[in-house]
Amino acid sequence: MKSSTTELLITKKTEDQEKAVQLGATFVGGLDLIKKIEKGDIKMADFDHVVLNLDCLTEAALIKKHLKDRFPSKKKGNLSPDTEAMVRLFVNGRSFSSEKITDSKARLNMGIGRLDMDSEVLISNIKAVVDAVSSMNPAGSGSPLIRSVSIVCPPSPEVFIIDDPLLPVSKQQRQVPAPSPPSSTKSREEADEEEEQEEEEEKKSKVGKAS
Repeated sequence: MKSSTTELLITKKTEDQEKAVQLGATFVGGLDLIKKIEKGDIKMADFDHVVLNLDCLTEAALIKKHLKDRFPSKKKGNLSPDTEAMVRLFVNGRSFSSEKITDSKARLNMGIGRLDMDSEVLISNIKAVVDAVSSMNPAGSGSPLIRSVSIVCPPSPEVFIIDDPLLPVSKQQRQVPAPSPPSSTKSREEADEEEEQEEEEEKKSKVGKAS
């Protein structure tokens, strides 16, 4: 998945700085970087993640008021003596959040790119996320782990429903292929209602087979 974030590394060690540049960190430095943030030469909007080596923790206290809740900590995984591991995590990793909808359904929220990225790259990123999440589906499961995918771009309230070809399918679905509907634009409420209706129909179907 192509990176859509910008990382800033603060460390005194020259070898760690060089390695971080090779791994894809955008801003790399020590005390000089701290001074640039303090003076406003580097603004909060210029980067997404801050990675801080413990060798600069005392000096970094000067920019704590600027970083606020973005200030590194061991709990977040961006404060450690292992610079390489931290940079790899934030350059290659992706942040996500999840919310429970019902006992059998939840929503996973995750960024897939920026508006200035090519459509091909965004589609590739969506597929990478779908494939990675789908790989967590328990063996022998009769249904896909992902039932639908949609895209939102705040502050717009519109929800774009993704075409079926990007979604994983169960063995039963592969046996009876259905025509793929075109992409559509719906509200979040409409999308949720459709998912709930599909769940109800599936439950009724299972009850009918059992009886």
